Amino acid sequence: MASFTENIPAHETVYRALRDKILFGDLSPGQAVTIQGLVEEMQVSMTPVREAIRRLSAEGALEFKGNRRVTVPVMGLRRFTELAFARTAIEPELAETAAQNIDAAGIETLNKIDQQIDAAIKSGDIHGYMRGNFCFTLPFTATRIHGFCCRSHSPFGCVTGRCRGSSVAVTAPAIWRTATKKP
Repeated sequence: MASFTENIPAHETVYRALRDKILFGDLSPGQAVTIQGLVEEMQVSMTPVREAIRRLSAEGALEFKGNRRVTVPVMGLRRFTELAFARTAIEPELAETAAQNIDAAGIETLNKIDQQIDAAIKSGDIHGYMRGNFCFTLPFTATRIHGFCCRSHSPFGCVTGRCRGSSVAVTAPAIWRTATKKP
């Protein structure tokens, strides 16, 4: 069986790696990075780094600052409030829909991820929390509603809801627990 990672172009590999660094908090809002620094870190030429930066800038996940520097944008309070409102309105509906369509194996997987998230929260592991929350929300993000949200705005805001290093208080695992409780 062929691996899904075979024959992925360098620009796509760099894009995914840089996107994950932003999504999971390895690069903080306001943090500056240089094209040359990314070239050295990822051991690729400048072209795939420039292409990844171009794509991420178009998605609102990075901002050009000139002189070959880019930064992760800092989310303002207004945008943060808008995202929190959108998430509190949409996520319960997505969780309910997912709960109605999930099988026993899916429930077991989500419960394991939920336990990992709880452990990350208890230990103060922000990266573990971010990765766990992202994995947990994958069944929800497969819906049209969330896909539309992410195409209409930056997928980074929809997934992370980060505002100056904080995350939105609404979490899919908490909603999942509510949606899957038996009467």
